[in-house]
Amino acid sequence: MRILGIDPGSFATGYGLVEEISGRIRQVEFGIVRPSRNQSFLQRISRIHDALGDIECDGCQALSGMVS
Repeated sequence: MRILGIDPGSFATGYGLVEEISGRIRQVEFGIVRPSRNQSFLQRISRIHDALGDIECDGCQALSGMVS
């Protein structure tokens, strides 16, 4: 099972991909997407969408959560 976690933001969006195999969890990939601050909001969101879509997430579980 793979889980993709996303820390959303329009200027910096963090992500982390972990994988569980036989009870062990390992880090697969992590990073930050930082679109240019000179771009419009819609351009930044589009850049974030494209970057997150490039992550190899075959078998990822559909989970969501919110932290306040």
